[in-house]
Amino acid sequence: MSKTIARRVVWGLLILSTASSYAQDEEGQALEQQLSTRIQELEQKVDQLSQQMSTLQTEMERLTTTSAPTTAKSATIAPSTVNGMKLSVDKWQFREVQVKFNTYYALDLVLHNSYDKTIRDIDGRVKFKNLLGRHLYSVSITENLQIPANETVTDEGTQDTGRLLGRGHQMLHVNAEEVMTELAIRKIVFEDGSILEF
Repeated sequence: MSKTIARRVVWGLLILSTASSYAQDEEGQALEQQLSTRIQELEQKVDQLSQQMSTLQTEMERLTTTSAPTTAKSATIAPSTVNGMKLSVDKWQFREVQVKFNTYYALDLVLHNSYDKTIRDIDGRVKFKNLLGRHLYSVSITENLQIPANETVTDEGTQDTGRLLGRGHQMLHVNAEEVMTELAIRKIVFEDGSILEF
């Protein structure tokens, strides 16, 4: 935008110099005065735009440094055996991820398999709630996630699993200690082909 204004100023100066040669008559003098006034107005607009750009740049720098979460959130959860299920979310945490020019926060789940056989796939979700039991967020467990018997695996959040959160997401701005998790499992498929349904 400032380049366009600069071009107009240059054209105005050229016209002004041409018009000055015809300034002997009254029409030429009037034209010269109009051009001179217009050039002054354009110079003022260029100054105003420069000031506005500087103000916007300062504000953008302030927002990018203050809107990001100050600490990575994570929470350790006491394992539960609801309905005899021996799969638990031991911990959840955020990890900073760059996607093109944007910063996101991947939600990783640390899952523990207390069964005596390897889990091959899980059909289920992890629900996050506040202390009043109100819904904050819900994520699916990654398909075809294998968890060896009596071991712990980190299910990393990705763009494909819908677990990349933007800076403004409410999960990034609540205290991790005030978030409850609920493991809602429909089916677990084991490596030997057996299936548990809940």
